[in-house]
This record gives sequence, structure tokens and C-alpha cells, in this order.
Amino acid sequence: MNARTAILVAAISITALFTAWIIYSVGKTSLLWIANLYGAAVSLALISPISIARRTAYLNAAIPHITLFSASAAALLTGGAPGKTILVAAVLNLLLVFTYQRAIAKGVSEEIATSLIVGLTTSLSVLALYFLYKKTGYSGLVAALLVGDPLLVSTRNAVISVTAASAIAITMLLTWKEQIIVGIDRDYATARGMRTSFYDYVYYALLGLTSIIYIRAVGYILLHVLVLMPGSIAMLASTSLSGVLPVSLALTLLSSSMSLLIGLYVDVSPVGLIGILMLFLYVLTNLMVRTKQ
Repeated sequence: MNARTAILVAAISITALFTAWIIYSVGKTSLLWIANLYGAAVSLALISPISIARRTAYLNAAIPHITLFSASAAALLTGGAPGKTILVAAVLNLLLVFTYQRAIAKGVSEEIATSLIVGLTTSLSVLALYFLYKKTGYSGLVAALLVGDPLLVSTRNAVISVTAASAIAITMLLTWKEQIIVGIDRDYATARGMRTSFYDYVYYALLGLTSIIYIRAVGYILLHVLVLMPGSIAMLASTSLSGVLPVSLALTLLSSSMSLLIGLYVDVSPVGLIGILMLFLYVLTNLMVRTKQ
């Protein structure tokens, strides 16, 4: 058994054990929590390796700021109505993400484009969150957007989470090879006749939709971590591109299940624990790789 297989088997086995433990301890209610948190974990674990391969570090740093503005502005515009809010937020998020993408394509430097969009959306987010908190009394929503709260979830939220994760998984699996090739060597992809612009739109659309769907579950702060960390760990732990995706998924689900279990028993935020565990796994993986060298 090679190292990658050992990591996968261990991560999947421990995740299954922790999941069963949570269900046994809490009961049926925990199924909603699991669906919500695991849906976010799967979706972001699929997006993260593509982001690393495409080297979109500036966009990945900007996407939480863009998403926070879209979510808070949509809540203000719709009065917090669940169905309308997520639709308006999705439209705003996609509009901003594609505006950023077109600016880069037209020759604007990533540093300038990122500075402009982060400065604008961060300032507007503060104003939107202030009105949500002071004028409308949506203090719970403000807290969820900032730090995440996967436990305050309805059946509707759980269904959306699982459905979105399934759609993202199917899309990513169908375009995985092409996304990696475009990210690593765009000129080679063009020479092979690949529709690079099409795969660009798929990637940016998935990133914009994933972040807006799950910001309430994982929060603005942890969104920074989950967009980049799973892919970074998987790239270190894998010796081939074929192993990156399963390692990213397995380790993210492991962190999510462990964080949820610890959070239930210690009464702390499972979202915060995910970030700490992902950082620990990154450091551990880095040390293991250096030791082998």
C-alpha cells in the first residue's frame, strides 16, 4: 500500500467512524448538520485543487470579500427572504466575479484588479452589515456570514447543500482533466484545440456559486482557508495529478467530521476547528514530504 492509498483509507475510515458517532450521539437532527457541513466540504475540496493549478491566488484572496458583499447586499435588498436572497446573491456574485475575470483578460494586472474589487466590496460590506445589524435586527445573519454556523440549518438548507455539492461534483469530474491542463499550461491547451475560454467560464462560475451557497455555513473568515488549503495539502501529499482530487476530498471530510464531533462535545465552533485542523494537516504533510527528501 503506497502513502496516498494509506492516507485515503485512513481518512475515509475515520470520517465514517466520526459520522456514525455524531449520528448516534445526537440523533436525526445531526443529519441536517452533516448534510450542510459535508456539502460545503465536498464542494470547496473540489474547487481548491483547480484554484491551485490555475494559480489564481489573487482571486482566491478576493472571493471571500466579494461573496460577503453579495450575501449582505442581497439580504438587505430582499428583506432576508430565504429563496430570493440566495438568488439575488448568486447573481451579484457571478456579476462581480466575471467582471474581475474580464478585467484580467483585458490586460488589467491582477494586483490592481484585486485591490480595486477588494477595496470596493469590503467597504460596501461594512455598510451593508451595519444596516443589517442596526436597522433590521438580523444579528444572527451577520454573525453567520462572518464566522459561519453550520448547525443552524433547516431541511431546505440541507437539501440545497447536498444538491449543490452533487452538481458541482459532476461538473468538476467531467471537466477535471481539462481544467488542470488549462491551469498548468494554457498554451499547450490552446494548441490542442481546447476551448480554454469555456473552461475559464466554468471555473469562475463554480467558484462564484460555491462561495455564495456555502458562506453562511462556513463563514467569510473560513472561506479564505477552504478555497486554498485542501488543494495545497493534496498537491503536497500526491505524487500524481490523479491523486490530488481524492486526497483533497478525503482530508477535507476528515477535518469536517472531526471538527463537528469535537465542537459538539466541547461546545466550540466546528467551523473554527476545521481551519485549525486543516492548518495542522498542512504542516504535518509538509514535514513528511521534507523528511522523505
